[in-house]
Amino acid sequence: MVRILFCILLSFCFYEINGQDTLYWVGNSGYWIDASHWSTSSNGVGGAGTPDSNTTVIFNALSFSGNDAIIIDASDTIPI
Repeated sequence: MVRILFCILLSFCFYEINGQDTLYWVGNSGYWIDASHWSTSSNGVGGAGTPDSNTTVIFNALSFSGNDAIIIDASDTIPI
């Protein structure tokens, strides 16, 4: 049991050190910097914040319902 708890704790520490997050685009068209369009799960609820340089962003079939677009203003900063 102690070994299992140690492994779980170690995995959480690795996640914190790695700092890699994944956000999914949800809710059809919108502005890149609008946190309501970012979710921690595909087709999930928005409001997960906005991506930074440690974030993997995913766009999939559930992100859009038609001819939608992601709007990026010239003043937006998109870390790569």
